[in-house]
Amino acid sequence: MDPYSSQQYPSPQQQQQKQQQKKKKKVQVPLTCRDQNWMNVFKRLVAYQKEHHTTRVPRTYNKDSRLGRWVFQQREEKKNMTVDKRLLLDSIDFDWDVPTRAPTMPWTVMYQQLAEYYRKNNTTMLTKKNGSDNRLFSWCSGQRERYRKKNMPDDQVKLLNDLHFDFEHSLNNTWMEKYKLMMKYKEDNGTTRAPKSHPELGQWVANQRQRKPNLKKERIELLDKIDFDWTKGHTPDTVWNGFVKAKDEASV
Repeated sequence: MDPYSSQQYPSPQQQQQKQQQKKKKKVQVPLTCRDQNWMNVFKRLVAYQKEHHTTRVPRTYNKDSRLGRWVFQQREEKKNMTVDKRLLLDSIDFDWDVPTRAPTMPWTVMYQQLAEYYRKNNTTMLTKKNGSDNRLFSWCSGQRERYRKKNMPDDQVKLLNDLHFDFEHSLNNTWMEKYKLMMKYKEDNGTTRAPKSHPELGQWVANQRQRKPNLKKERIELLDKIDFDWTKGHTPDTVWNGFVKAKDEASV
């Protein structure tokens, strides 16, 4: 008599079929959600996850600002969320943890922002005073630091080289550029007291005086070489304008 003929003892084949059916039930997501708007944004999150290998979309994601807010909202609504929505999010390994700080933008996202800046300005030399995005400015500084420490993959180096990215540029270079302008200014005007209204040196001069206690020794020595006036305060614009006028009249 076949020991598996009784219903009490299913055959190995029947047991295997039951296990497969159970497995299918576990992975199937019962899509009862009819919120089309929710589904549309969910599909955008799926695309983001495939591209960046994470569901941690920054809340201020410039490329899709709604997606960033939507992801944050799902975490907030987790307790009251319907089962079908939660299963869909779990199926793409949604990160339910609320970040304590804004997540770092994926490298590719920041690179695209830099590429867009390059297309508009024909340069990747961002500064804090030329209207550049502070986050992008900081990111560029970070790439130079990674490059100097040899922590950057070759493919990223190539991509940045495609934009003629200056890996050697640094804040020290910026300071030296200002210093050279100061030397020229001193040569032309006989003083280092540039007025506050001077577009390139006004604020820089004030910063050197303000930060003197923390300035590097070599910078102080360079400024002393051109008899830099460390006295705090700007030359009033009225005095400066009078000086310029007198100089122009003398040269006529």
